[in-house]
Amino acid sequence: TLGGSYRVAAVKERSGSLSVNLGTGTGPIVQDLDASDYAPAIFGLGAEMRWGKLGFFVEYRRDFWAAGRTHVYRGYPGDPKETDLYDADNFMLGGKWRMLPGLLATGGYGAFPARIGEGVTATSSTSNDGVSGVGFGNFRDLSRNALAIGGKYQTFGNQGYLASNIHYSWGARSVSEGSSAGDYSYKATMIGFGGVYGF
Repeated sequence: TLGGSYRVAAVKERSGSLSVNLGTGTGPIVQDLDASDYAPAIFGLGAEMRWGKLGFFVEYRRDFWAAGRTHVYRGYPGDPKETDLYDADNFMLGGKWRMLPGLLATGGYGAFPARIGEGVTATSSTSNDGVSGVGFGNFRDLSRNALAIGGKYQTFGNQGYLASNIHYSWGARSVSEGSSAGDYSYKATMIGFGGVYGF
């Protein structure tokens, strides 16, 4: 079985104001904000093959983040109005095993590269001519790997089911001196569990 999909990009602009009270008796300082966010266009391809009780699948997805470089910014005073975004090629593969009638086991692996670069420091503390980059501690800014296993059991004469899964993700990154975020390294891991009963 072969399949494909495409989602168009969308720009999400927001306007508002930021009020800061410095406690000096002069009242709050109000700053107008014009922020923007971006949902990238996505192109995907997938294939699934089955042999008896075994099945295998592979998926490829390209996220077109680079087109949103000038559409992602917070709008704070002095903040850059450009973000160091790159297109990301994601790969996923896995398998299924129908162990017994009504009992299905699944497993998979995915590789998800970082969508954001290091950025460029602004020329002064009040200018917005820099380029925003990776944020320290942000898991989405890492190139990540993920493993997942799960199971599904049909119950009550195939009228309901029980399903559960566990996934483990990990990634690491080093940021060079002179970037918008400074010089540092960090790594992160994430473990998740899930379960559902359907009827």
